[in-house]
Amino acid sequence: MKSKPFPKAAILCIILSLLIAAILLTGSLRLLRIPTSGMSPTLPPGTLVPAHRPLSRDFQRGEVVIFHPPSSPGSIYIQRIVAIPGDRIEVIDGVLHINNKPRISPEGKASKPAPVAPHLKFQFPSYPLTLPAGEYFMLGDNYDNSLDSRYFGTVSEDKIILVPFRRY
Repeated sequence: MKSKPFPKAAILCIILSLLIAAILLTGSLRLLRIPTSGMSPTLPPGTLVPAHRPLSRDFQRGEVVIFHPPSSPGSIYIQRIVAIPGDRIEVIDGVLHINNKPRISPEGKASKPAPVAPHLKFQFPSYPLTLPAGEYFMLGDNYDNSLDSRYFGTVSEDKIILVPFRRY
């Protein structure tokens, strides 16, 4: 009795299934749920964000990224890059300025430096600050309710682990 050849479609299906499993198991693709209002109104709590590993390490100002914050390496944060290496950050009249321009939120609010809160165990950045190579300054879009670089300082490039598929 002659055996039938294995259909090409079945082989393709098996290969595709193994490829998808490898991508998911290595963490190259992730689906993240936004837990807080730190990125509101852009990404309200409960929003599902599909993300992937960065194809390039050439991050730009304004890009939303997912990273491990220096204050809590086991956590994952999603925030916007507002300053890149070489940028100067300072506080002028109580407002955070990047390269001599006040940082304004999508809602039109000025960003203020982090309030002094002795119960928070962070290494607050001191201003003025010029970002060294490989360091980024992150802010959540909801300036009044975001735990970001104003509290924990700059984020090293190697701590940026994912980028959303969609640009925000």
